[in-house]
Amino acid sequence: MKKITINLITLLSAMLIFNNATLQSQSFYVSSRNSHAIKLFDAAGKYIRDIVTSGSGNLSYPQEVLYHSSKALLVTGRGNTYIKKYDISTGVYLGNFTSGYLLDNPTKTTIWKDSLLYVSQWGVTQNKVARFDLSTGAYVDEFTSIGISNAGGHAWDTLGNLYVAKYGTGGNGEVLKFDPTGIFIGVFIPTGIISGPVNLWFDNTNALYVEDWTLGKVFKFNGSTGSYISTLVTGLTNAEGFAFDKIGNLYLCDWTSNVIYKYGTSSTLTPFITSGGLMAPNSILLHSSSILSVSESSQYPKIAQTKEDSLNVIKALNNYIDGFYYGDTSKIIRSISNDVVKYGYYKNKNTGLYEGEPMSYKEMIDYAAKVGVSRKNGKQLPANAPRKTEIYEVLEQSASAKITAWWGSDYILLEKKGDKWMIRMVLWQGPLK
Repeated sequence: MKKITINLITLLSAMLIFNNATLQSQSFYVSSRNSHAIKLFDAAGKYIRDIVTSGSGNLSYPQEVLYHSSKALLVTGRGNTYIKKYDISTGVYLGNFTSGYLLDNPTKTTIWKDSLLYVSQWGVTQNKVARFDLSTGAYVDEFTSIGISNAGGHAWDTLGNLYVAKYGTGGNGEVLKFDPTGIFIGVFIPTGIISGPVNLWFDNTNALYVEDWTLGKVFKFNGSTGSYISTLVTGLTNAEGFAFDKIGNLYLCDWTSNVIYKYGTSSTLTPFITSGGLMAPNSILLHSSSILSVSESSQYPKIAQTKEDSLNVIKALNNYIDGFYYGDTSKIIRSISNDVVKYGYYKNKNTGLYEGEPMSYKEMIDYAAKVGVSRKNGKQLPANAPRKTEIYEVLEQSASAKITAWWGSDYILLEKKGDKWMIRMVLWQGPLK
């Protein structure tokens, strides 16, 4: 029991460090449309400098800034025919990123599982979503079967269908749906509740969110049917550009008031960035980098997160859930260390008090095996069983995360072994509230 107590103290301390570092290690890159620049802010929202100075590389009316794995910023500009590339640390212009195709007023982008970069165009006659190789920037094709009038942001559902915000005139906007090959399926969300959609995203419950420039609001729709659910955010003048931090806070640009707002996990909207001379901010990139909070930069480690590492961490978390949900012992073996330390707190049904107990690696295997037998005998997992994975931080050798499942919440530390990520420590509490 003494060994378990020491490990739990280590786990709790590490989780606190990871969560604090997560918040402090975020840098905000914001496109300032009307000053033709990208501005850099620290984790507290304090202005640092113009990382991409006005007009650098002939940047004209930037629309979106995104991170490239070559440690660069990629920027679309309404006045440019290529996507521009800049060094993420110095802001030095590195040349055109895209090649082989002249874009017509490029706006918003997404990166899909095929490792291609999808780019919307605002052109009058050339306005299909175009695709480029994410590594080289080489032109691939025009993906959508039809053009989209004043196209904005994209989102993908779990089946690989593409949704595109059609701004139109700002009063007749729609959300269009395309199949995984780019063939137009139809209007998914018609004009009515929305007027001038510019950004889209799905959450892990398959709800589709629409950020509307004209109305200054964020709407929530059913991601399967397109039916209206609710209005998530109000109070902005002209909303365009969004980002989430790793603990679920949503950041929104107000194009007209030149403010970045924070919509917190407590569902409150507050001004977050009000300095730096923003002029029509319209996109936000949150990137974990060595540029930390101005006052705290010496206290936290350098982040070394890659897309591949993040995907492998997510895979390990999903293997963990699958092992206990479906009784797949192979996934437990694949993603949980033999030396795992797991401890949990559950509520005693008789006393109503919390009690704690450890769970060994062997006990995890045995439990998963029993679930497997139960599933084969016809006892199935409820269709509404919760399933959520959240990454707090990914470093060179360690990562922190949280999963939510039917039994409660598990706070997890992972370690990197070779090219694999393995779960090393777990602290959980149930039941799920």
